[in-house]
Order: sequence, then C-alpha cells, then structure tokens
Amino acid sequence: MVLLIAVGFPIALILSWFFEVTPEGIKPTATADAMQISGQKKHAWIYVVIIGAAVSIGLFFLGRFTAQNPAPRQDASAARTEAATSAQTSVAVLPFENLSKDPENAYFSEGVQDEILTRLAKIAQLKVISRASTERFKSAPGDIHQIAQQLGGDSCP
Repeated sequence: MVLLIAVGFPIALILSWFFEVTPEGIKPTATADAMQISGQKKHAWIYVVIIGAAVSIGLFFLGRFTAQNPAPRQDASAARTEAATSAQTSVAVLPFENLSKDPENAYFSEGVQDEILTRLAKIAQLKVISRASTERFKSAPGDIHQIAQQLGGDSCP
C-alpha cells in the first residue's frame, strides 16, 4: 500500500500540473486558462482570506481578554513539597475484601487497592494515607468516622 502511494504520488502530481478540473470536466491547463472565469469566482479567494483573518483576530482577542492570569510556574519538586506541607485534603483507601470463594484470588483485591493508591499519589494536592496504615482495618472496618480520626485526626463529612 505504501509502495503504491509512493509510486502514485509523482504521477498524480504530474497529471495535476497538466490538467485542471473545470465545471465542463477535465481540461488541459492551457485550455482551462483560456476559458472565461466569471468575476464572482475570480475574486472568491479574497473573501476567504478576509473571513479567515477576521475569525483569527476575533479568536485572538477572545482568548486575550477572557483568559485568567495563570499562576507562576514552579518546578515539580517545589510544588510537591509545598503541596505536602499544606495539604488539607487527605484520602485513605481501605483494603478491599475478597468476595470470591477462592482464597487464592485475594491478590486481585490487593492489586486494586495498590492501583488506586498509585494513581492517587500522582495528585500533588492530595495527601494519600499509606497502605500499611490502613491494613489493620482489613478484618473489621468499623465506623468510618472512627477510622478517619485514627488515621489522621481528620473528621469525615
């Protein structure tokens, strides 16, 4: 397929150089140039350029005056340090219970918890409680408000 395109492109380029598509069909370029072009179609490209320029200028000013001023960028390590020290939001992913009848499938529930923790840890504004801290709630989870107080002293909504 690539070979066909590579061979066909120069042929199509040469044919487009010598022939033009007109309302009357395919004509040699010399004949098509000699044909009378109506005044409306002769300057149609000028209208396209004017409309395109107007749309571009309009979008420029729309973006310029409606955009909010972004905060100055920090390097990633400084942002993570600041987020870690001033994080107000924390999350704990409690262990999942293996609901299958086969106890050997427990690694699935552990894998789900690990995957959720890994993805949440990538959010700089979020403090993620470690898996080791939540492991003790695996057998008897208890009340969610008590768990929140034991893990971080935070209250749960």
